[in-house]
Amino acid sequence: MGNFDKKLERFWEVFIEHGGYVKVLTGLQNTVYIAVAGLAIGILIGTLIAIIRVSPKNNGLLKTLNSLCVSMSDCSEERRSSCSCSSPTMSCCR
Repeated sequence: MGNFDKKLERFWEVFIEHGGYVKVLTGLQNTVYIAVAGLAIGILIGTLIAIIRVSPKNNGLLKTLNSLCVSMSDCSEERRSSCSCSSPTMSCCR
């Protein structure tokens, strides 16, 4: 167990006495910032797509954006209706 004691002592020296924990906390802080920014961007994009999909299609721009959203989705309504399964949650269209 002498080797473990040396490793523990070295860890304590580097992590606590020389401020190694500050780098770990900084990394955790950066991770949280990136996660929150990604969450906000995802909510924003999802909200925009939902607004485009639900809004009336009287405007030419909205029609174009809606067709773009439909063409980018994996299993659009047209493909889902041509599937042999009836449940949209099943992956028969993929």
